Amino acid sequence: MTNNIVEKIFNSKVSRRGFIAGGGKLFANVPGEQDRVIEGMDKLWAVRDPKIAKEMGDFVGKILGEKDKGKKAALVHEFQVKFKDHLEGMIDPNHPDLGPKNNQFVFWWGRLKDGRGDLIKRFTFDSFASNNAHGHTTVCQGSLYFTGKAMSEQWKYDAKKNAMSWMDGKKFYWQAELEKTEFVIFVGANVFDANYGPPLRTQLITEGVSSGRMKYVVIDPRYSKAATHAWKWILLKNPKIKEYVLKDILRT
Repeated sequence: MTNNIVEKIFNSKVSRRGFIAGGGKLFANVPGEQDRVIEGMDKLWAVRDPKIAKEMGDFVGKILGEKDKGKKAALVHEFQVKFKDHLEGMIDPNHPDLGPKNNQFVFWWGRLKDGRGDLIKRFTFDSFASNNAHGHTTVCQGSLYFTGKAMSEQWKYDAKKNAMSWMDGKKFYWQAELEKTEFVIFVGANVFDANYGPPLRTQLITEGVSSGRMKYVVIDPRYSKAATHAWKWILLKNPKIKEYVLKDILRT
């Protein structure tokens, strides 16, 4: 845990004006919101001493490792006594496993390169001392890869099972071919506003729509950028609608 990065941010001109660290009446110019006070990040940066933070973390590890309820309760009490001067920085002193208030700061990102992820983790873990730096990329991307793998499996003889089986699928980033396509249904696809910038498919879709070659439908609860240029936008108010649409496609 190194404080210098956070200190530099909190002592910057922007922070001193209250936008990042100090909080305050940030919406004073908005009618009805003049008196609303926003808590600044400096309130969440509660435990700042690296030595104390490590000692508290090590002690919490002992509490979590103890399985006996009576002994665990005794360790919690010992924690409260030992760190009595720092309990204000805890989310709940009766539940030290929740950690310090620092953990209430969450840095949650979507898709970015590892280098930027490393910088975010240095800020969140090492400087701000929060455990909460999370990315979601592997979940959605993994499902796409393994769906492609399942689609490419072949009905073959499996010598290990001594039976016929679906096997030998290739993990691949399957996507629709859009260069000559005339009709497409996009379900929850952010083709105009996702990824690292405009995705490569944007050019093909734009050319297809502007030339009149392509029409596309967007099925999505959001009126996305793709929906603004779609032939039809199907508002997905109920998740069942997607199921009904897919069943109708299979029947036609």
